[in-house]
Amino acid sequence: MSLLLANLLSTLLALGSLGALIIVGRKANETIKLGKLLTLRVAAASNGLERVAKSLQNQRTDLSDETLKLEARLTETSRARREMDEAIEELNRLRKALTRDMRQARTVTETAARIDEKVFSPASEPAPKEKSALPVFVRRAVKKATVEIAGQA
Repeated sequence: MSLLLANLLSTLLALGSLGALIIVGRKANETIKLGKLLTLRVAAASNGLERVAKSLQNQRTDLSDETLKLEARLTETSRARREMDEAIEELNRLRKALTRDMRQARTVTETAARIDEKVFSPASEPAPKEKSALPVFVRRAVKKATVEIAGQA
């Protein structure tokens, strides 16, 4: 009986081992399926990350190009502003010089008119002069300058 009992016990242990092997096989199969699914998800995420990285690289390139364009515009704007400031300063200087020259011309013409009145003071009243904004020599210089400018164009 002891041999029969040993065979029976051996058979039960073999069946138990076989059951454990089947359970472990199923678990291994599920683990393999989950591993494959995880691999596919990792690959999809990797592709997504590559697309995002490429998109970010393109945006970075576009932004650096835009930055260069904006820097060029800023330098051009600052150059134009500097030139405009210089032109305004030059115009102000010319305006001041012109007003100074106009004052000098008025004093010269007034002095000359007073001298003429003293020298040629007839009994009759002199004819009224036509008022001009600029003295004769200035008008001649302006006409000459406009003719020269027109000749250059």
